[in-house]
Amino acid sequence: MIEFSDFNFKLCVIQELMYDKEILQPAFDAHEFAENHAARAIDIDEEGYDVIAECKTFFEELELTPELLAQVKEITLSLGGQTIAHQIIPFWDGEDDVFNVAATAEDFAHLPNLEVVFDDVGILEDDIQSLLTERGVRIK
Repeated sequence: MIEFSDFNFKLCVIQELMYDKEILQPAFDAHEFAENHAARAIDIDEEGYDVIAECKTFFEELELTPELLAQVKEITLSLGGQTIAHQIIPFWDGEDDVFNVAATAEDFAHLPNLEVVFDDVGILEDDIQSLLTERGVRIK
């Protein structure tokens, strides 16, 4: 199993594969998951303002194969406004740092065909930018 050093980076990858490109299917839906969860009743209306542990665990345990990762050509390094963040915290308002991404060389190494990185929030440090540029990856 491929391990990511930053869980939030993995979420960015899953966002691209599951929700943006619709390659990884079926797409996880927190409301559907809660309705069908047998181990305990999950009340999205009550619990949806915090991390729903079972939803987070789903993504933690989701295996991303090298074949899937090879299909990632672009990635956005921000989870604000992204579908996947609202599957873990359905009513997340983006006002805290729970989904801040730490971009590391190790995690980018899992994406051999990466072409574009969208870094709207400016998290890429100079050494990572240089590494990506040397690989021919465009940073926007």
